Amino acid sequence: MPTSCPPNLAIDVLGGLPLKHDIKLNGSKVGDTKQLPPIVTLQWHFLPEAQVRPFVGIGLNYTYFYDEKLDNGAKLELSDSWGLAYQVGLDIAIDDNWSVGGDVRYANIDSSVKIAGEKVGSVDVDPFVYSLNLAYRF
Repeated sequence: MPTSCPPNLAIDVLGGLPLKHDIKLNGSKVGDTKQLPPIVTLQWHFLPEAQVRPFVGIGLNYTYFYDEKLDNGAKLELSDSWGLAYQVGLDIAIDDNWSVGGDVRYANIDSSVKIAGEKVGSVDVDPFVYSLNLAYRF
């Protein structure tokens, strides 16, 4: 006998184009890096049949750093990161299947830092991510 997913549950996948970040030390730019930060979240919708549908989510973030550079020419390495992600949002139904919405996520991103092959410390990025979305409900 087939079972169906409760209407309160949803899976959300956040992806996007690579992000470029300046690296600053004491307020001055010392380098830059690029990253890909996909996040997969399991959401709980409190009022899945209502027109206004608030939700919360918890998930997993993986951040891949690449093309790291220091302005002084030294070799910079940032380790990839796995961490928890949290989400809160609101969807507004357009019809039975389509909705528009927005959300805020917090992603835990911690990376080890190496300069010229030697570990010099770590960095906590921990961004808030803001999204607007168009959703289709199956």
